[in-house]
Amino acid sequence: MCAAGPARMAAQLEEIAGDERLGRDMGMLPSNYTFEIPKTIWKIRSTGSKQVALQFPEGLIVYSGLIADILEKYTGCATVIMGDVTYGACCVDDYTAKSL
Repeated sequence: MCAAGPARMAAQLEEIAGDERLGRDMGMLPSNYTFEIPKTIWKIRSTGSKQVALQFPEGLIVYSGLIADILEKYTGCATVIMGDVTYGACCVDDYTAKSL
C-alpha cells in the first residue's frame, strides 16, 4: 500500500465522522457502546457494497434497526438483520451472510 493510502483513509474517516447529520443520528445510540459507525460507513463505501448483513449480540439487537437505518441512509446499501445472535468473533454466521 502506498503512503498516501492510509492518509487518504484517515481523511475520509475524519470527514465521515465530522458529518453533523451523522452525529445527530448516532446520538440516538447509547454512548457507552462503540459501534464504529463512521468506520463501517467508510468500509461499505470503499468496497462499493450494495447489500450488508448485520449480526449482533443478543443485548444489542435492540439497536439493530437504527444502525441499519443509519447505514442505509449514508451509504445507499440495503441491509439485512440476521436473526442468529453472535457471542463473539467465533460465532459470526459467514455462510448465511454469503448466501444472501
